[in-house]
Amino acid sequence: RSRFGFDLTAFGGLPTGIRFLRQSWPTNANDYKYGGSWVVGGRVGYRLKEFVGAGVSFRHKEYDSNTAFQDLGWDVAIHPSSKLTLFTDGTFGLIAERLKEARGGVRVDVRRNISLMAGYRFSEPDLFIPRTSIFSVFSDMQHQEAFLEGYWTAKRWLTLSAEVGGRYYGETCNFKEYGGQGCDDG
Repeated sequence: RSRFGFDLTAFGGLPTGIRFLRQSWPTNANDYKYGGSWVVGGRVGYRLKEFVGAGVSFRHKEYDSNTAFQDLGWDVAIHPSSKLTLFTDGTFGLIAERLKEARGGVRVDVRRNISLMAGYRFSEPDLFIPRTSIFSVFSDMQHQEAFLEGYWTAKRWLTLSAEVGGRYYGETCNFKEYGGQGCDDG
């Protein structure tokens, strides 16, 4: 982080797997059936004193030498007062050329150890599954959610949270085209 409010974060790693796959480093070429699995990314951000913070991020992940994810993200937080935060963040899937997820809402710090948050979230679950997976075609449905969350920090090392919300499921598509979407009207 610079003294002018800019920060830069970068990451990378290999080998990578899908979700919670345990994948060890190969000892020889015959042991490694998922060659070419790696991830890189980063974020550039800016913070104007304590009032506004914003950033843009990028992630590229290869799995078995094929592009699994390529995402562009954003985040913005505005603090009009010490107890109120307005926020938005999201991810755009560059391969599918669609919005992957977007979230927005408000957080109120009721007391030093109690916070309430209300907001809205839009997501396309099929974009969370790597494009290299056959299962990416089976989860083509939009989710739209309204939520209310509460946080209580009992101790510095213990925070309890509760959430309630409603979810609306968008239309289901019978087929998907690469780089776009086609749905039956029936």
